[in-house]
Parts: sequence; structure tokens; C-alpha cells
Amino acid sequence: MYGHMWDLVVINGNNYFVDVTWDDPVSRVNAISYAYFNVTNEMISKTHTGISPVGIVCNSTKDNFFVKENLYFTESGSYFESRMISAVVYYSSQHKSTIEFRFSDEKVYKNAVEKMMGENLIRKAFESAGIIEKNKGFTINYSENESTLTFRLYLEG
Repeated sequence: MYGHMWDLVVINGNNYFVDVTWDDPVSRVNAISYAYFNVTNEMISKTHTGISPVGIVCNSTKDNFFVKENLYFTESGSYFESRMISAVVYYSSQHKSTIEFRFSDEKVYKNAVEKMMGENLIRKAFESAGIIEKNKGFTINYSENESTLTFRLYLEG
């Protein structure tokens, strides 16, 4: 027996899977996840089986949440670095408590996580957003999901 249902939606002529269960902020941190908003067959197959209806193909990412919000990355170079910092600054200025990033594949995901964690990219982003002060200690609250290739930062000082 399944705990909930998936929806198949058509947006601008493209098929997508969507699971609105993750848009219900019932956890103590009120964190909404968009990992399953307007996803492809490939994205959904990483974590679920038996979902794809026969003959229906969902292969567009045009209206995927992360693509629309410019939080989807196909590389982990300088564009990712500058976009990640500016996104943290923007989300923080909008008083959002979290920000979630999605990556195109495992290699990009791992390289981006290494930059964020090992190369202090999160510190640079938090300093730019005014969440922490330069040269002060801080705690990073984050969650990562390698299955969905998503990484969430909790924007707390």
C-alpha cells in the first residue's frame, strides 16, 4: 500500500510528475521541499519504482521548480559559485528559512557539495547575506539527499 498519490500534470504541452505532499510544511522547521515538483521520469526513478504510466514520457525540465528558480545546476564552476551566493543573499533578504539546490548528476552534485563545504563557499554566501560576521565561528545547518541530488541550507546565523 502506498502512503500517498503522485500526479501527472501537463504544463505548456510537457508532461511532469508532481508530488504535492512535500509542499506541506509539517516538520518543526517548516521546510518545504521541491524535489518532486515537475520532475522527469529519470528524476523520479532515482527514488521510486512503479510510478511511470505506460506510454507517458516526462522528459522536460522547463517547468521544474529548480530550473524556474535558477537553482538547478549542470556544472559546479564559477557560475554555480556566484549564483549560489546571490541566491542565498536573495532568499535571506526575503526572510526565507531555507534554500534548496538541485544538480543534474552525481558528479556535479559531489563537486558542488565539496565547494560549499570544503572550500568555504557557504561561509562566503552567509557573510554576503549578513547571516554571519567575517572571522566569527558559525554552525552550518544543512541536509543533503544524494538520491534526489538536492542540497538544502538552513539560513540561520
